[in-house]
Amino acid sequence: MSEVLRIVAGGLIAIVCAYVGVIVKRRYLAREKFYCEALEYFTYFERELTFKKTPLPDINTAFAGTHTGEFSKLLQSPSPFDKKSSYTYLKQAEKESVKDALKGLGTSVYQEQLPYVKRWQAEMKERADKSRQENKKYGGMYFKLCVLLGIALLILIV
Repeated sequence: MSEVLRIVAGGLIAIVCAYVGVIVKRRYLAREKFYCEALEYFTYFERELTFKKTPLPDINTAFAGTHTGEFSKLLQSPSPFDKKSSYTYLKQAEKESVKDALKGLGTSVYQEQLPYVKRWQAEMKERADKSRQENKKYGGMYFKLCVLLGIALLILIV
């Protein structure tokens, strides 16, 4: 009977380790999706501002209507990053940076606004590329590492 309990306990520990790996991988994926959607937003904002001269509230509403990710939810919230538990995959400095970027939109005239949007568009492209590489590199690595740790613990327990 004790042998069966050891096998069951080892299996549960292996499953928990694999689940931890999935959670870490999801965190990297959520970060990548956030920055990719932010890049799409600033590209969309530049296009709407340049060609159509659409007002800011209309740009945000139209973007949020076509996108369902975390960034579009951030655009719809009256005070972004207020909840302590939301956006845990972003560092505090990144949260402040995104908050400042959104706060600066629509505060100046057209000639000053376009370079501002282009600067943040380039910044979000850089962050999206970096988070994509981190997801590919570290997300998969941590998942595999946790699965291997679970298997090693299963072997040690049994």
